[in-house]
Amino acid sequence: MKKPILISAMLLVASLLFVNCESTTSPNESLTEEINSTLSKSLYNLPDSLSVLDNLSEAEEADLLYMVEEEKLAHDIYSNFFDRYGLKIFKNIAKSEANHMAAIQRKLALYNLEDPTENKEIGIFNDQSLQKLYNSLLTAGSASDTAALKVGALIEETDIVDLTESINELEGNSDITRVYASLLHGSSNHLTAFVRYLYSYGVEYVPQVLDETAFDRIINSN
Repeated sequence: MKKPILISAMLLVASLLFVNCESTTSPNESLTEEINSTLSKSLYNLPDSLSVLDNLSEAEEADLLYMVEEEKLAHDIYSNFFDRYGLKIFKNIAKSEANHMAAIQRKLALYNLEDPTENKEIGIFNDQSLQKLYNSLLTAGSASDTAALKVGALIEETDIVDLTESINELEGNSDITRVYASLLHGSSNHLTAFVRYLYSYGVEYVPQVLDETAFDRIINSN
């Protein structure tokens, strides 16, 4: 998984995003192709008859454990920003992220994996790279409501990249693929919502993780 590298890039973006809104990370051409390919498939419309594998690989287990905490990060950030700014977009998307967490938690239970988010307070994570990222994003979004909305868009961009990578690396487990694809669809909708909300503020959001082609495709398809 490339997630630790992506988190490092995201931390850098978070530190620069509110100094220079035109600053973007260099796109990974291979990953961009994966995103475009995955988004072009209606994976979230996969039939209910897909099979569940008896066992997960170590990579699949690690990915599920990471993903549930990543969804918790989004939920916790948005909940904090709603309390701070009172913008309903944060309340609505936090609720959606809670549903995303629940979807993955059901898979953790199905495969007898211990849930790392169980009994965890807001802002507390097992994965220390996600803990560091949460702290950084919370600080960045505390500057203003506009900064918080940009953090939201950045989180959803990162979710899209992570989910796309996970879908393309799964070892044939259609059950998990279907869940990730549904979350990918949701993250695309969330990104669009944040971008349009920023536009209503007179702010044009510049993609920080996705390249412009993938970004435009998502925004224009929602």
